Amino acid sequence: MWELASTDQSTLAGDDTLWLVTGGALDLFAADAGGRGHWRFLGRAEPGALLPSLPHGDRHVLTGRATPGCALYRVRTAELIPAPNEPHDQRHDEPHSTSQSDAFITSTASSRSALAAALDAGLSALLDAVRQPPPPLPPERTVRITPDAHTELGAHQSGAAAPSAGAVTWIRVVSGQAGTDDGTLPPPEAGRFTPMGAHDRVRGEPTAVVAACTTSRLLSDGSLRRHLDDFRPHLMSALSRRVIEEDRQDEARLTAGRRAREAALDQAVHALREHVRPSSAPEPDTRRNPGPRTTTAASASAPSSSARSPTAAQAEHAAAVVVEMVAEAAGITASPTHRAVDHAPHPDPVHRIVRIARTARLPNRPVDLTGTWWRTDIGPLVGFLREGDTPVALLRRRGHYEMADPSGGPRVRVTARTAGRLRTRAVTFYRPLPDDTGNVTRLLFSYGLHGCRADLLRLTAAGLAAVALGLLVPIATGQVLGRFVPDGQRPLIIQTCLAVIVAGLVAMGFGIVRNLAVLRIEGRFETTVQAGVWDRLLRLPASFFGRYSTGELAGAALGVSRIGEVVSGVAMTVVQAVLLVAVNFALQLWYSPPLALLSATMVALSAAVLSVIGARELTWHRRLAKLDNALTNKVFQTLRGLPKLRVAAAENYAYAHWARDFVESQRIRRRVRRLQNAVTAFGAAYVPFCTFILLALLAGPARDAMPVDGILTFTVSFTTQLTATAQLVTALTSAGAVIPLFGRLEPILTQPPEISENSRHPGELTGAIDVRGATFRYSPDGPPVLDDVTLRVRPGEFVAVVGPSGCGKSTLLRLLLGFAAPESGSVHYDGQDLAALDLTAVRRQCGVVLQHAQPFTGTVLSNIRGAEAYSLDEVREAARMAGLADDIAQLPMGLHTVLSDNGSTFSAGQRQRLMIAQALIRRPRILFLDEATSALDNHTQRIVTESTRALRATRVVIAHRLSTIMEADRVIVLSEGRIVQSGPPDELLADATGLFHHFVRRQVR
Repeated sequence: MWELASTDQSTLAGDDTLWLVTGGALDLFAADAGGRGHWRFLGRAEPGALLPSLPHGDRHVLTGRATPGCALYRVRTAELIPAPNEPHDQRHDEPHSTSQSDAFITSTASSRSALAAALDAGLSALLDAVRQPPPPLPPERTVRITPDAHTELGAHQSGAAAPSAGAVTWIRVVSGQAGTDDGTLPPPEAGRFTPMGAHDRVRGEPTAVVAACTTSRLLSDGSLRRHLDDFRPHLMSALSRRVIEEDRQDEARLTAGRRAREAALDQAVHALREHVRPSSAPEPDTRRNPGPRTTTAASASAPSSSARSPTAAQAEHAAAVVVEMVAEAAGITASPTHRAVDHAPHPDPVHRIVRIARTARLPNRPVDLTGTWWRTDIGPLVGFLREGDTPVALLRRRGHYEMADPSGGPRVRVTARTAGRLRTRAVTFYRPLPDDTGNVTRLLFSYGLHGCRADLLRLTAAGLAAVALGLLVPIATGQVLGRFVPDGQRPLIIQTCLAVIVAGLVAMGFGIVRNLAVLRIEGRFETTVQAGVWDRLLRLPASFFGRYSTGELAGAALGVSRIGEVVSGVAMTVVQAVLLVAVNFALQLWYSPPLALLSATMVALSAAVLSVIGARELTWHRRLAKLDNALTNKVFQTLRGLPKLRVAAAENYAYAHWARDFVESQRIRRRVRRLQNAVTAFGAAYVPFCTFILLALLAGPARDAMPVDGILTFTVSFTTQLTATAQLVTALTSAGAVIPLFGRLEPILTQPPEISENSRHPGELTGAIDVRGATFRYSPDGPPVLDDVTLRVRPGEFVAVVGPSGCGKSTLLRLLLGFAAPESGSVHYDGQDLAALDLTAVRRQCGVVLQHAQPFTGTVLSNIRGAEAYSLDEVREAARMAGLADDIAQLPMGLHTVLSDNGSTFSAGQRQRLMIAQALIRRPRILFLDEATSALDNHTQRIVTESTRALRATRVVIAHRLSTIMEADRVIVLSEGRIVQSGPPDELLADATGLFHHFVRRQVR
């Protein structure tokens, strides 16, 4: 009697059983007999195969696992295969199954040819599972064994024979000695038939003769059952031998891999040791506007009380005016189309200003006003009066802050008294980078030095004054040593020394002014440019980040600090050095034009030599910058992939990969240091050499060119000029070292932002979405991922998108969110083309949970609330809607519990619910969920479904879970980038020929 054994998995063991595979394929595995260890895949039996069971082995057992749609039926061998002299049609019962496989089972049980074909398919699958394929022989050297005939193995030189292609061939030895070629199967015994597959070979002595017959023939004469029973133990032994051999090979591969990792580690350590070898060791090759009137706090008061009690509309208007005043003071120009005000009420005045600034696309952040903040220039601010929370503009003017009333009243100077009437929270704005960047270097300097004009003038004036005072030293030296000392004029000597001391003190004061100006320039440059670069980075399209690694972008963005440090230091050195060279050359011309020209020649020669060395150093700096970028990228990738590296036991490979580039970077640094040492050595030798040449000329041919005091003055001035030249070239060389940093910033600054200046605000969305003929492909020459997709979603509708993997579901979601633009067609929200809208404003009205979204490091509260000023009650309500309230209540610190990186302390379901709560807290008009409930149990799934339904928001859900799909108002079925079905789930399910029906059927089996 046929018996349905399994639709999942089953152990194919027993002494007298046959297994019929129907509906789908059956994967064959060798499992550990004790139920331990992993399963080893052997092969696959296709539908229609009849598999003989194998006995239980000492170490392994044959196991089958059904693929989708597969059903496995079991029958005793005696009921299906007749004994000798017994008719076939009397040895089986009618099938008692009522499945769709009835007809197939009936035909197999009643037809000898169908039964033989099913047995051949099953035996072929088993033989292929245990066979070790031998090396092929040319056809001309192999004898073909034909059924119902005798074959002599020695007919050719190879002494090998192979069954004919097709069905299983049963072979027995008639005479001589013969056996299988690879030893996997037992040798045929005299008088006993053994099955051979199409890929098997028989070898023997030249006189050996084998006979062959088919399964159908053995079935007819009634001997098939006996030969099959004799063969089962041999087949089980062959299976065990294959598994043991593959285990041995796996162990050998693991050993070889371990040795390779150890070798890679040894090689890396050796390279590091070679690098830190003493310097005597040979170096390896390195190829490789005016404001209104001002009053004091004593004579004027703060804005009137009437201004502090406005209506809601007046408050919004006042806030918008203050934002515009502060933005103008910060040098930020917002176009009129960007001044739309978000009228959503909110009790927090800071939040109101932030929302208005966002609408105007002004980068901003809240700040704390602590200490005597009004004495420090921290830029224009939006402050708030304690009484009425009225926003006011805090503007810097002539070294102090003034408080401006948006109603147009007089400005009030901020003192300790007026500062006490302000809240400790304020909002500051950052000036964004222009969309049209042009030349990156010029842009960064013009942008970063904006507002630094006064400091630049101080720097130049202080440097010029210090240099002019510095001229007193060579002049005084010449006068004292050339005139006063020989003449014994002691009072003049004392007076001159006092004058030099006073000049030095005054020069020190100018130096302090100069250094303060440099610090202010550096701080303003770094703060402005760093904020501008990060603002630009956050406004770039999502496709940009797929072209660059995390390490490259992080290194480029963080390189702004290095640029600021170098630029400020170089600016001070260059200004001072240029002034020194110019002023001392003028002094030399005054004393002796010919000698001044000679000194200029020596200075030019020094500059040329140092420039050549500096150019070489700059070349190595560029290579070093590229290598450091690669190292930073590798560190980021290694840290992010560390769990995977540990699973693969590949830590040594990662270390060796990093060490190779690290050693190369150290070698390049050594080259750079050697060039720097060469510059130092040249300067140390060249100055005395030039001084010697000058003195020799003055002692010889130019003896009468100038008096003694002039000689001393000229010599000191010449030495100062040479030193300043060396400082100038060195400073310019160090400035050249940051040129690669500008190159790394260029992709960020030249990429157009995701939102252009012409993008318009979408207003309050209703939830209507319309996709019109959208086609998208990831590469220009690649196949379309979405092909002419047209979709319309009504406000408040729940739409589920289903389809096989790779059909374009997630890509469709990317188009809806504006992460990618369609090649043709368009996406519309409330009839507005998404390409012309402010994408940030659109996304702010959407709740999104992506497939692989992860929490960030921080508290549960910060993860749900994000950067918005939601109350604790709102956070708790969002957690309840996501089914997370009970989990939070059980945490040791509730909402204030800290989550580690990626929320690893939470389960997968808890992380999904946390992301759902984050999306639901803003009460979005549109909700996008991409496999957002795949890890939830049925109870939590029901809570989330009811919560999202209560929002009355438009829901677009990508899901495979049947319970989620059947709740939808409409199901969209995607296949190969096209919509093949659309409608209510019940209607689609009723269509038995549709893809959705097939999709549901696979899940319910």
